[in-house]
Amino acid sequence: MNLNVIEDFLRRHRHVDIIEAVVDTTWANDAAVPFLNLWAWKVSDKARLDDAQRKVCETGDPGFWYDLLDEAGSLAFEVEVGAHYPDWPAGIAEGDATILARLSALARPHLQQTSGQLRVVFHHVDAWPLIEIDARDAAQNLHGM
Repeated sequence: MNLNVIEDFLRRHRHVDIIEAVVDTTWANDAAVPFLNLWAWKVSDKARLDDAQRKVCETGDPGFWYDLLDEAGSLAFEVEVGAHYPDWPAGIAEGDATILARLSALARPHLQQTSGQLRVVFHHVDAWPLIEIDARDAAQNLHGM
């Protein structure tokens, strides 16, 4: 996992409301290869965001959430994380724990500098709920799910 690329993305997009880190896969040599994709989002209607996240968890339709977001930047299929998931798709929990620890360490200074204005979230593509990275170095599931 190229930490410099992630750090650079976080630095360039400090002004946004949400940084979304998503594990997704692509095929190479007849095998699924996981990547950590990053998106920077501005929220168009912050008052509705928590409700939209709950609706996604209830319905499985991420459109409720993405309808409130405007893309400010992205980095797709450049940060390979296959080394953290050696038996993909088995061992996802262990790989996630490693990635969350590193992502937390990188995001913590940016979260502290923005005094709660920036949110950093993690999930696998099409998988909810989100896991939020907080400034105190703890990852937590949103909405207790």
